[in-house]
Amino acid sequence: MTTTAPDSPMSAEQQALLQALTHILQPLATLAVAKGLHYSEVEEQLKQAFVTAARDAILQASPEALEHRLVSRISAATGINRREVTRLSRPSAGDGAPRRSYATEAFFRWRGMPSYQDGKGQPVVLPRLGPAPSFEALAQSVTKDLHFRSMLDDMVRLGLVVHNTETDNVELMAKTYVPDQDLVKMLSYLGWNCGDHLRAAVDNVTGQEPTHFEQALNATEIDVSHVPAIRDQVREEWRTFQKSIIPALQDGVDAGELAQVKGRVRLGMYMYTVTEDKAGQARGDL
Repeated sequence: MTTTAPDSPMSAEQQALLQALTHILQPLATLAVAKGLHYSEVEEQLKQAFVTAARDAILQASPEALEHRLVSRISAATGINRREVTRLSRPSAGDGAPRRSYATEAFFRWRGMPSYQDGKGQPVVLPRLGPAPSFEALAQSVTKDLHFRSMLDDMVRLGLVVHNTETDNVELMAKTYVPDQDLVKMLSYLGWNCGDHLRAAVDNVTGQEPTHFEQALNATEIDVSHVPAIRDQVREEWRTFQKSIIPALQDGVDAGELAQVKGRVRLGMYMYTVTEDKAGQARGDL
């Protein structure tokens, strides 16, 4: 549980930051919902990030800060109560497995409970309604806080089950809930690429030196028929850029084998396109 800060007017800078966070968090929420990740799981990561950021900032300003005072100062800086700060400050706080969503819990119970398997250990097709074994009973064994129909809709959306409306049966479709390795790698790249891009922007906004190169062009009210040609040109520019920068990067890597102090460089380019209505509202990707 977090503490509640007293009502106080936000500065123009804080209001602008909240607006910026809306643009940053919305796509992340879209991804989380698409992959069945619940708010509570993301909230834990967000609290951990706040505690880590506050600790780093306080120790940078006051390296001699005492541990028992540090907890109180982190709590004051983040609005997270002292008990939670203490828990999140433990080395193992972020090492535990995240809690499963209702959909994933139902999936693993269906795959693992003998009463929901046939003689060969395979998950059986379940009637949607009725006593166990049924999807209704399975869902209620996971939680009674969510109607089983909502859980069914969510599992259908995630591609875990299919609901045959003619027979009113539910069939488990996926053999495993672990994403394929290509998707795992893509999500890992997403985290590192977007994370480093955001770190560069945050360092620049907070006045860190030296500044990072972080630029973008934005064109509105563009004729959508021009977008394919622009996309092709961007891809060609990226290929040209790669050819020119990779030798310099390789020289740095080779020299780094003997260097005492080593660093890391990430370079990238992105292009995002979306159609808009006359009011400027996004209507769909091009």
